[in-house]
Amino acid sequence: MHTTSFIVLILTTLAEARFGQENGNGAIEKITALGDLGQPGQAATLAGGSIGLLLAAANPCKKLERADEIVEALGDSERVIEAARGLAAAEINFNPFATSVPSICAEPSLPKTEALRGVAPLIDPAVVGSETENKNSAESTKTPFDAKGLSQADVMVAHGFSNFTAVKLDGTKIDAKSLDAAKTNGGAISSSTDKINDDKKENEKNENDSKSSSAASSKDDEKN
Repeated sequence: MHTTSFIVLILTTLAEARFGQENGNGAIEKITALGDLGQPGQAATLAGGSIGLLLAAANPCKKLERADEIVEALGDSERVIEAARGLAAAEINFNPFATSVPSICAEPSLPKTEALRGVAPLIDPAVVGSETENKNSAESTKTPFDAKGLSQADVMVAHGFSNFTAVKLDGTKIDAKSLDAAKTNGGAISSSTDKINDDKKENEKNENDSKSSSAASSKDDEKN
């Protein structure tokens, strides 16, 4: 009995320590501090409900939906946007005994609020490549990355980090490396299309130059 209680105590302590790490950017506190906005108690409710969205079992897209809800409920002032971005950037816990990488939202439509798009989340320092990603995260909360048509997972891949599992809003899991491949192929197609268009323009230019030259030559012949 004592052994079981001790194990439970250890696991609880570890869980609390992990959550303290996830909320290391102060996201929950910043949301709570918005108590003077919206309806009485609304900010506290939004903050309290956000805690569970940073735990291992949560779908990573849910915290982005909550970030949208914060703006919808409390307005789009600089304080609110900063707090909502903090939640979008907050690290989500994951069970290190089950996986070695975090889960990231792969839903291009989230978040819906333009000011929240392009924010990259923090990653556990133990994850390979976290130094690059955490630097990107800090940068993106101040100046979000371009995220037109991209999910949070896409944005991370585009900026050099793909050591995670991408997850859709419905729970479907996607290998982040497939997102990387899709971008590479997309870039190749785009480059190919650009080259075709450039060649077409060049051919049209040469054709027009040829016509102009022929017309000028004909006029000279008529004069002679």
